[in-house]
Amino acid sequence: MNTPHCSGAKSYRLSFIINASVGGLLLLLGLVGLGIEIAIPSMRGDWAMGFLPGAVICLAIALAHWRRYVTLSK
Repeated sequence: MNTPHCSGAKSYRLSFIINASVGGLLLLLGLVGLGIEIAIPSMRGDWAMGFLPGAVICLAIALAHWRRYVTLSK
C-alpha cells in the first residue's frame, strides 16, 4: 500500500533554501566585518562576532528542515 506524499515536504525544502541563504549571507558579512576590523584598527569592536550567532541559528534551522524534507520525500 502506497502512502501519499505530504505536501509539507515542499515547504520544508523552501525553508531550507531560505535559511541556508540567510545563514550564508550572515557568514559572509562576518568575514567582511573581520576584514574591516583587521584593516582599520580604530574600528575594532564586535562586527565579526556579531553576525556569528545569527548565522549559526539560521544554518541549524536549515539543517533541521533539510532532514525533515528528506524523511518526508521518501
